[in-house]
Amino acid sequence: MTELLLISVVVLLAVVVGLVVALVRARKPHKAHSRQEAEDELRHTMEQQQQETLKRLQEETQRSFEQAVAESSQQFKADLADTSKKLNTLIVRLTTEVVERELDDYRQGLVAARQQALTSLQQMQQAVEAKQKELEADVNSELAKRQAYLMERLDKRLGQAVTTYLVESLGQGADLGAQREYILSQLEAHKDELKKEVQQ
Repeated sequence: MTELLLISVVVLLAVVVGLVVALVRARKPHKAHSRQEAEDELRHTMEQQQQETLKRLQEETQRSFEQAVAESSQQFKADLADTSKKLNTLIVRLTTEVVERELDDYRQGLVAARQQALTSLQQMQQAVEAKQKELEADVNSELAKRQAYLMERLDKRLGQAVTTYLVESLGQGADLGAQREYILSQLEAHKDELKKEVQQ
C-alpha cells in the first residue's frame, strides 16, 4: 500500500514538473507563434503529459496490484500449507487419541469379561463340587441302606438255615444247650452248604 502511495507522489511530481516546463516554454517569445498558438501548444502539451502520466500511473497501479496479488497468493499458499499441516497433525492426534481410548475400553471390556468368566467358572465348579458331594452322600446313604438290608436278610436266612439244619439234624425234642459242642462241629462241617443256602 505504501508503494502505491509513493508511486502516486512520484507521478504527481512528474506532472507538476511537466507543467512547469510547459509554462516556461510558453513564456519564451516565439517569433512565429502568436499567443493563441502558445496556449494551444501548452494545452496540447499538458494534455499529452496528463495522458502519459495517467498511463504511467495506470501501469504502476497495475504492477503494484499484480505484485500485491502475487504476494497475497504466496502468503495464502503458505498459510494454507501451514493450516493443512496443523490440521493433519490435529487429525492424527485426535485419531490416535480416539483409537487409544477405544483400545482402552476394549481392554477393560476384555478384563471384565475374563473376570466374569472366571467368576462363573468358579461358581460352576463350586456347584459341581456341591452336587458331587450331595451325590456321594446319597450314594453312601443308599449303600448303607443296601448293606443294612443285605445284612438283615443275611441274618434272617442264616438264622433260618441254622434252625432248619438243627431241626433236621437233631429232631424236634433236642436240648440245644446240651448239644452245643455237637451243633458247632456240625455247623463247621456243613459250612459250605450253609453259604450256598444263604446266597439263594
